[in-house]
Amino acid sequence: MRFDFPNLPPSSNHAYTNMRGGGRTLSSEGRAWKRDTAAYLAQNYGLRLPKFSTELPYVVVVTFHLQVFNETFGAKNGAKSRYKKRDTSNLWKLLADVLVPFLGIDDSQFTSEVLRKKNSVKEHTTVEVWEDRTERLNTSDALVVMAENLGYSG
Repeated sequence: MRFDFPNLPPSSNHAYTNMRGGGRTLSSEGRAWKRDTAAYLAQNYGLRLPKFSTELPYVVVVTFHLQVFNETFGAKNGAKSRYKKRDTSNLWKLLADVLVPFLGIDDSQFTSEVLRKKNSVKEHTTVEVWEDRTERLNTSDALVVMAENLGYSG
């Protein structure tokens, strides 16, 4: 199943806040994004959601569409790296917290989580989830199957 979100989740630094006395909790920005995204899922995918089993493993591939390249790289006094410093691993947590209850599964059932960056002017997020039929395969064979599921052929 593929889910297309019109934006990127807030980073963990914006989605969570430190509590007095220790611990972390959702910030107002995190709560608002979580609420709005849950409503977006229900409105856009609720009627066509397939049955996800609590007994099966799943693969999730998350693609963050964002500006990946530094435009000034290579120019005099330009960026030192071709790639923008953008940590996408901390974007997945809040998205997973919204997606997992919507699917009716537990995040422990994600046996493979792939986070990708794709260069784009318009920021948005794509999530693909499918049953992991590669659970008993070695890693390289499992990656070939996952690539085929994403439309890559080798």
